[in-house]
Amino acid sequence: MMTYYMIAIDFLMVLFFKEYLAFMGLNDYLALLYSLILVIALHTLSYIDIKFSRKLRKFSYEVPIVIDIDKVVLHAEAKVRGKALTYLAINATGFIASLIISLTLLGKYLSTALMNDYDINSIILLMISAIVFLTILHNRLVRISHNYVGIPMVKSITITTLIGVVIGIYYGPLAALSITYVASFTSLLLGADLIEIKGVLRYNPEVISIGGMGLLDALILIPSLSSIISYATVLLMNSI
Repeated sequence: MMTYYMIAIDFLMVLFFKEYLAFMGLNDYLALLYSLILVIALHTLSYIDIKFSRKLRKFSYEVPIVIDIDKVVLHAEAKVRGKALTYLAINATGFIASLIISLTLLGKYLSTALMNDYDINSIILLMISAIVFLTILHNRLVRISHNYVGIPMVKSITITTLIGVVIGIYYGPLAALSITYVASFTSLLLGADLIEIKGVLRYNPEVISIGGMGLLDALILIPSLSSIISYATVLLMNSI
């Protein structure tokens, strides 16, 4: 089952990168070829975490102790104190690659919008509104575990895709592809990873990596799938 799941994700990621590279100016054949290479390369880069900071934290917690002496049960608590060194890192795929994709999509779409005499102010306002809404949403959905911040994938992709479709209806498929990705990536970074990083520190992990699951991390997976699904949906609606 997991194998089919991975194949489906890779297939959708290839479709996303094909449209991304085509939007960047490559022809369809080269876009498809390089999208396959790019997915393989990003899977490889997923194993690279770049440490950029470290934090020494003091911790203190109580451990319950149960002592059974001749069927007499005694309850006590032991206080454990110590220091833990936690490294902060960014993943080459989950954060750096996704940030580059987000910035290039934003720059390319805004330049395209300017050439087509679109109302840039309304586009920026719409994008900021989407970011604010999704940031609040992701902050509500976030789940904190031992050394990572989790987001319900299906729920996030569904809601983000719906927003992307609305954007695409007003400004076209390329807006659905670009603005959806930018809004999703930014809101996940702000609403989940950065705001909730203190919650992860409570568990005293050795490393906290932003985008640490690589190509399967929410920071790249949710924006990519949401944008390609909303893009395809808008294209389908326009063809009917």
